[in-house]
Amino acid sequence: MKIDKLYQYQIPQIIITSWKQNQGERLLPLQSQALTKYGLLDNKSLIISSPTSSGKTFCGEIAAVSKLSRRQKVIYLVPLKAMAEEKYLDFQNKYASLGIKILISTQDHFENDLDLTTGNFDLALVIYEKFNQLLIKNLDILKQVALIIIDELQMLFDETRGPVLELALTKVANYSAVGGKDKPQILGLSAVLQETGIATALGDWLGCQLLVEKTRPVELHQGVLFQGLFHFKKFNTGEEGFEDFLDL
Repeated sequence: MKIDKLYQYQIPQIIITSWKQNQGERLLPLQSQALTKYGLLDNKSLIISSPTSSGKTFCGEIAAVSKLSRRQKVIYLVPLKAMAEEKYLDFQNKYASLGIKILISTQDHFENDLDLTTGNFDLALVIYEKFNQLLIKNLDILKQVALIIIDELQMLFDETRGPVLELALTKVANYSAVGGKDKPQILGLSAVLQETGIATALGDWLGCQLLVEKTRPVELHQGVLFQGLFHFKKFNTGEEGFEDFLDL
């Protein structure tokens, strides 16, 4: 699928042109599937589990920009302050000049707490703990949010960080059941939820479709270098072999 076709989803041409320069002319297979088969831009909630570098992060960016172009709010959840800082700078560089108000909420950025609580933002990069605190203070912030992206969704199973994320997502998943409007669209991203049973259970709990991709668009050779030979195993096919790597 060509990136140009994203124009039919009301994404501004200036952004599509930028994506073409930085991402290439065509979407990766995973991204095309998310759009055409799983309704990523049709407000369908989705969990994407696929290997690193398969294109799932850009799926999140496409979904976020689609909402922002309609003047709807997006919250992007990440587990670590460093990840929040990295994505904040990336989004600032790409989209702040278009008038999109982007804020970051971590333990190091208390100055943004009021704006976050009152909904004075377009896109918010938030770590799990701050998001849970936000929902304790103002659950009805979910009325204003159209999309919640959860990066590293497998952190639900982390002994220390998982319970906080589970509490927050329980509030989101049950929001419409406690008198709120329809809950926001949910997009969960992970590289390690390849176990179908676990991923299916998560999808059922969050009300999400499940898109699992086990191959990489570019083959990865995993292996070791020993006595001048690189002994490898291919990620996609499992094929094993070796090749000269160093002239000893």
